[in-house]
Amino acid sequence: MSRVFEVLGRHYRFDPADRATISIWDTTEDARMFRFFFLGFNTVLGGSGGLTLLIGGIGVANLMYILVRQRTREIAIQMAVGARPRGILLEVLGQAVGLVFVGGALGVLISVAAIWLVSGTHLTEQIGDPVLSPVLAITTVLLLVTVGLIAGYFPARRAARLEPARVLAEEYRVLAEE
Repeated sequence: MSRVFEVLGRHYRFDPADRATISIWDTTEDARMFRFFFLGFNTVLGGSGGLTLLIGGIGVANLMYILVRQRTREIAIQMAVGARPRGILLEVLGQAVGLVFVGGALGVLISVAAIWLVSGTHLTEQIGDPVLSPVLAITTVLLLVTVGLIAGYFPARRAARLEPARVLAEEYRVLAEE
């Protein structure tokens, strides 16, 4: 850039140190600015997505704790007649993962529908043709399943550690008082 100002300054007789003399559009500077803009944009979206996953995971964990609490008697009876703690753990984990998987699959379907709707409009002239990356969709669903496993683990562990005799004795005591 300095060399350009030097050559043009000599040819048109102006001081090459005076950068205000001529205006040069620097596309590399624009590209750098766009790169930083989209880096910030992607960081905000990534942070937003991460917080959404965290909050969703907490919500799934709470739902699973409620489920375990409501089914405590049923789980205790299952264990009393021979169900293994590992079987109970896998059952509750499966329900948590299934819940999150269905939510993720619905999210992918909504994305496909949104892409289909936008593709039929004039918006594509300004934003381009939207596409759903299969790799991104599969990665998202796998990430959601992982969140479901993590969120469901602690309620499942609680259910697997129930002592059937205590739970059923407590149930009997509560019924006897009524």
